Amino acid sequence: MQKAYVRGFYDAEGGLPRNPQNKQKYISLSQKNKESLEFVRNFILKLGMNPTNITFCGNVWEFRITRKNDIVNFIEKIGSWHPEKRKKLGLLKTVILSPNWRGSTQGVEAAVQLDPTPEILRGSTAE
Repeated sequence: MQKAYVRGFYDAEGGLPRNPQNKQKYISLSQKNKESLEFVRNFILKLGMNPTNITFCGNVWEFRITRKNDIVNFIEKIGSWHPEKRKKLGLLKTVILSPNWRGSTQGVEAAVQLDPTPEILRGSTAE
């Protein structure tokens, strides 16, 4: 029952980078009501994950899951019912488990080596 609550909470109040291939990797949960956020964080702690402390940022309380194993555990143990978030979580997991990804989520190289040349400069053969 608590797992379903946390999954629904994430679907409504959670987030992750717009592009999971960017350098920073995290799952965030935010809420104006600190007590409900504390409940979610405590449940995540009981599952063996180690989220950041709850901080007040932009008029809401927030914490993040930033460690590689914790992100993977969140995706596997909590997940999402929201189709777009589920898709992005799957991509985030793929990127994190890539052999090219190194280190923690703060200031690391991207796991997927993207072509640095913008598409407009490469030219397009399709017209």
